[in-house]
Amino acid sequence: MKYRNDSRKIDISRARRPSAFPDNCVGHTTDISPAHSVVRASKPNPISVHGGSRRPAGRPSKKRNKGKIALASLVSILCVLALATGGLYVYAKVMLNGGNAAVQNASGVNELVPPELQEEQMNILVLGLDYDDEQNANEAEEGVVRSEENPMADMLLYVQYNQKTQQIRMLQIPRDMFVVTDSAYDAYTGGTGKINAVYAHGPNENKVQNVVDVLNDQLKLPVDHYVTIDMQHFKEMFDAFGGEEWALEVYVPTELNYYKDGVLQSHLEPGYQYLKAEELEFFLRCREDSVNTPRGDYDRLNNQRYFYSALFRYMRTMSVTEMMRLVPWALNYVETDMDPVQCVALALSVMNVPDENIAIGRLPMYGAQTYYGAHLVSDVAPQQAADFLNEYFRSADAPVPAEQLNLASNGGEQASGGVVVDAEMSHMGSDGTVEEGAGQADESATSSSGVPDSTGSAQTGS
Repeated sequence: MKYRNDSRKIDISRARRPSAFPDNCVGHTTDISPAHSVVRASKPNPISVHGGSRRPAGRPSKKRNKGKIALASLVSILCVLALATGGLYVYAKVMLNGGNAAVQNASGVNELVPPELQEEQMNILVLGLDYDDEQNANEAEEGVVRSEENPMADMLLYVQYNQKTQQIRMLQIPRDMFVVTDSAYDAYTGGTGKINAVYAHGPNENKVQNVVDVLNDQLKLPVDHYVTIDMQHFKEMFDAFGGEEWALEVYVPTELNYYKDGVLQSHLEPGYQYLKAEELEFFLRCREDSVNTPRGDYDRLNNQRYFYSALFRYMRTMSVTEMMRLVPWALNYVETDMDPVQCVALALSVMNVPDENIAIGRLPMYGAQTYYGAHLVSDVAPQQAADFLNEYFRSADAPVPAEQLNLASNGGEQASGGVVVDAEMSHMGSDGTVEEGAGQADESATSSSGVPDSTGSAQTGS
């Protein structure tokens, strides 16, 4: 992937409300030859190529430097905030938390968190559930069947919020993480070996518990609550913000393309773009561009951080009317085990967290994928993962050594020659920027400021 190797910041301004969006920026058909600029059609065409709308030429350029859905939890929380402030409370409670069972941590996992932190800290698992066969057509050839009843958890985000220190730390878990530690887990993953399949194929009636069990056992991470989002209808969330004309200004760090049967289906130019719902969905999903996302899911996860920054800034400016537009979408496509009143308190607290206190990193993985049957999987790098989790997600008084992580292995270390793709930690800066390092969570990390370079921050494992 083409990263910008400089220390400039990315300033992402607010979304364009419908009244401010020009009529000639509704469609998204482009001529992709270098000699041509983007030309937009008068009406959307689902088969046409995504182009996005450029920042207005008269607008001064801004410095840059920096997510699918790290803040999906915040979106759902805001929806609940709008619901719980009025007479819809009871209805919201039934729809959002209508009999959703709480998750249970394995014996000994809660004890890894010091008592004082248990009072101050909340650990939320956010899952994006996807059953879109067209978007995942390549899986059908490998025998993977998705359905609305048995979706894959393609977005896995562990969100840790400390109310006392006002810090949010988010852990992106790659969907291809290999989790087969014994023969039972082959069945629990539907034969794929991947964590994203555990939701649908695990042994628990509460499907979220299947994923929680993996986090407890293999990463020794406790989960207090969860939020699930139906990603098949994620685009409708953007439509709810302001209809077909609504667009969010996002910095696209690299050109992105999607081909089907040799024909270009979707395309985004790099730079500041006003992206509408369908274009945002493409930006969040794109991982099969061999030129611009050569590391696949790792590059997609990094690209998504630009989205998180833009969305979070927009959400902080939302009016009550705009929040209420999300109510129907949330009632239909978001589920949680949290009570609406608890969500309201959490939302009010989270929205006051300083930008520099919001950090996000990816679980360190070995740099080469291996085949588990017909499926490509990725191994977690044990020592690097232990060090990363101890530094950012555990108390300094309660570290967990690599030897205690019950991680699965499918030969990733040998295949990669010990090369590890590290966490590439970043944090939100002011005014919608994203900067390398963990911000206030680790002041020393910002000394090597800059966007990850083209090497993908790879390192050799010990």
